[in-house]
Amino acid sequence: MIHPDWVRTFETLAQLKNFTATARRLGMTQPGVSQHLKKLELELGVPLVGRARGAFQLLPSGERLLEYLRDLSAGEKKLREGLREDRPERGTCRIAAPGSLGLLVYDTLLEVGRECPELRLDLTVAPSLSAERHLEQGEVDLAYLNHMPRSEHLEVTKLAEERLVLVVPRSRVRRRGPLEWSALAAWGLVRHPDGTRLAERLLSANFPRDFRGADRLPSRTSINQINRILEAVAAGLGFTVIQELAYLRSPFREKVELVEMRVPVTDPIVLARARHRELPSRFAFVQGRISEALGASLGRRRSRRG
Repeated sequence: MIHPDWVRTFETLAQLKNFTATARRLGMTQPGVSQHLKKLELELGVPLVGRARGAFQLLPSGERLLEYLRDLSAGEKKLREGLREDRPERGTCRIAAPGSLGLLVYDTLLEVGRECPELRLDLTVAPSLSAERHLEQGEVDLAYLNHMPRSEHLEVTKLAEERLVLVVPRSRVRRRGPLEWSALAAWGLVRHPDGTRLAERLLSANFPRDFRGADRLPSRTSINQINRILEAVAAGLGFTVIQELAYLRSPFREKVELVEMRVPVTDPIVLARARHRELPSRFAFVQGRISEALGASLGRRRSRRG
């Protein structure tokens, strides 16, 4: 790396074209200026300055070095300005979210992306525990989760509670009287990656006498695409338990029946980020839009229930 003092001396000499004036400007002696120039020429392996009949002149190699230094200075200035500039509509946001929440997050990111063409929006859809792991390993900047992480390295904000819902085929629902366990057992469970956990929680709370574990329920089909789970229920292949947002955003929800539970069971919706890490303003902007979409979706559901 070229010594910065040699470079500063050369740039001043190229500007003033006089060794004495350069020494005066830099508070050096004239031999000191000559020594800096000599060391710089030795470092680069070429002469930079010529003296024809006592007149100072830059050699072609000196002109190329001066041009390079000007470009370098301009680049540094641009870099410094860019580092100071923090605009919410520019840069990259890396986010992780589990299935049903991921649908809402990505729909919101698509809207933001259309409005802000200089934003890059990367979403990783993964189970809640995997999304937390992506965040801890620095692979994403924010993670929306369906559980409360315990890591001391994460800062967590609870945003809402999301109901677990029991969804059954519309064509088989009795319009009068409570849903009986025998009907569920006969239909069987439409399985999905989080289905066993959700079924265990909701069914054990509402059918404590009859429920013996989700793994003991019959099943005719399974699917790992969250937007198609209710398609299997609509086709009469069984019932399922999913998060409320997955139900609300499914194109098949008009073809199935939501069964109100006597004992409500909910999952938290939380936002997690690395503790003590300051994020650029674009993250607050994107977080705000996602929170608005989340509130609107769950708010509409509550109003319909009311």
